[in-house]
Amino acid sequence: MNMTQTEPFISVVIPCLNEARTIALVVREAREAFSQSGDPFEIIVADNGSSDRSRELAQEAGAKVVAVAARGYGAALQGGFSAAQGEIILFGDADATYDFSRGPDLVRHLRENNAAMVMGSRLKGNIAPGAMPLLHRYLGTPVLTELINILFHGKITDCNSGFRAFRRKRLSRWRAHSSGMEFASEMIVGALQAGDLILEVPIALRKDHGQRAAHLSTWRDGMRHLLVILSRAPQGFSYSGIVLLGLSLSVALPCMILGPRRIGPLAIFDFHSLIFSVLVGFFGAQAISYGLILDAKSPAPLPINRFFLELSEVTLLKIMTGLLLMIAGFAGFIGAVWYRHGFSNIHFLRTSLTMLYVSVVVGSLSIGIFFSQIHRRG
Repeated sequence: MNMTQTEPFISVVIPCLNEARTIALVVREAREAFSQSGDPFEIIVADNGSSDRSRELAQEAGAKVVAVAARGYGAALQGGFSAAQGEIILFGDADATYDFSRGPDLVRHLRENNAAMVMGSRLKGNIAPGAMPLLHRYLGTPVLTELINILFHGKITDCNSGFRAFRRKRLSRWRAHSSGMEFASEMIVGALQAGDLILEVPIALRKDHGQRAAHLSTWRDGMRHLLVILSRAPQGFSYSGIVLLGLSLSVALPCMILGPRRIGPLAIFDFHSLIFSVLVGFFGAQAISYGLILDAKSPAPLPINRFFLELSEVTLLKIMTGLLLMIAGFAGFIGAVWYRHGFSNIHFLRTSLTMLYVSVVVGSLSIGIFFSQIHRRG
């Protein structure tokens, strides 16, 4: 380490799992880059249970090695962050795919622009042939990145970049705690929600040595990224639920009031339209419910959710009682009609579908409100 009498200003954290072929090279590359920058620094290798000589080689190259028992990319990074002393933390992978000589450049942009995080963008830079799977390059990363930009008003191009510098004091505000690869997206979402400035610098991505099993699982980790993004975006559920519920009502009400109508060869507002509205209404009510649950513990819930989340216990009890009575009445009506027809086919299809619509849509939304209240108080 390039240690002085002061605490290191910059901490370089490298998560590692069985990277004996490259870890020493990466540590030396980082040491050389930051030695030339003139800032006090330290290099920490967060070992995630390597069974090869990664730990010994990292120490021989001049890094401080900390053992992280909890498995996963995010867990390894968090273990390294906890051991770091620097005001600025830069991290990158141990497989030599990132060029650590660009590390001081990321730190410079962080300081000069008073940013909270600076990320190296592979998609704005150069990607060596075979360095990134085509599925990741043209589908996975762009789709997840655009989803983050839409939901959280970001302007980034590469949400999955694993080469970043950030200010240590901001990390606690981002509420990033995932243990897996999704930690990368969680940091970005947290920073955007906190109103922090994120910048990008074009970087090159090199092809790895391909001598060990890949740590990334395309579909499993892609789904984890998606889930962690959506879990922080109640507005995506609430607003889409309102749209679906509005569409459902616009079809259901004419079905109930006007009855069947024909426009040329098309039959509208008939039984099939009402069945369609039941399905759409159910999904709309469920989406609103998920938005309520996600927003339940937020200090500033969405205006659309605040009314339901601030219902009193008495009002909530009335809603649930009314729901149970409505379901009981619906079941009793259908049962009586069915009995009168000797348990044969019921000829009150429109009435049955109308009651089914009210029960399913209102019932789903009411149960969602109830569980969001439980979650809020839990």
